[in-house]
Amino acid sequence: MTGATLEEQDRNLKALLDAEVSDMLTFNEEKSKIGLQQIDFLGYRVSHNVMKPDPERHRPLLDMPPPRTPPELKRVSGMFAYYSKWIENFSFKAGPLLKQELFRWMKTHLKSFDALKTRLLRASVGSIRDDLAFKAESDASDYAIASVLSQGGRRVTFMSRTLNKCEKSLSHYRERSHCHR
Repeated sequence: MTGATLEEQDRNLKALLDAEVSDMLTFNEEKSKIGLQQIDFLGYRVSHNVMKPDPERHRPLLDMPPPRTPPELKRVSGMFAYYSKWIENFSFKAGPLLKQELFRWMKTHLKSFDALKTRLLRASVGSIRDDLAFKAESDASDYAIASVLSQGGRRVTFMSRTLNKCEKSLSHYRERSHCHR
């Protein structure tokens, strides 16, 4: 249960437990946790006003050495792409890795690889507050698009992605709906 204050949370919990009795509900006490400061749930670590990826779920990626072959590079790029919503300016930071057509590992690739791992370690998204207005910002280049939603100068969420070949060939003013991702 949730509440804006500990007292409200306690009232909500009591109402739930009362409903358990009155409505003949059953809770599995072994699986129930009450009064936690944070919880790992569905791949996320959730605590007061912050949500971030569960560190244990992305540990294999963080421990991974730089790729040495084209298939390894493709696998690593896909793994980072999965976490792209947690890495601000992902398309820009991953650009050197994603743009490689021939596999030649250079300093720029290692720098990009390490920067993505560092950003993933620090990744978090703040929770939405009812008392603050939203600010939406967006940007686009010839190869990527991005947007950020923030409240009170604090990032709430963001997205970025590279454009596909069809999208790159269109004017910035044309409808891109006929390009399939």
